[in-house]
Amino acid sequence: MNNYKRYKFVKELKVKEGTFPVGSEITVMNDRIFYNGGMIQSSFYDLFADLIEYETIKGFKYLREIPIPYNKI
Repeated sequence: MNNYKRYKFVKELKVKEGTFPVGSEITVMNDRIFYNGGMIQSSFYDLFADLIEYETIKGFKYLREIPIPYNKI
C-alpha cells in the first residue's frame, strides 16, 4: 500500500476486535494506517488492510473513499 488515501465509515461495522462507528476515518499513508488520526498498533494492521482491500474489490459497503485536499494552505 504505497499511496495516500482516506476512507470514512458510512455504516457501523462490528467485528470480534470491536465496533467501528459511523464517521470514523481510516487514513493510509506509505504503508502506515491511521484510525481517527492515530497510528494503529501493528497487531491490527492486517485487520484494517484486509478491510480496505475487501471494500475496494467487492464494492464499498462500510467505507467510502473521501478526497484529500492537495496543496491546501
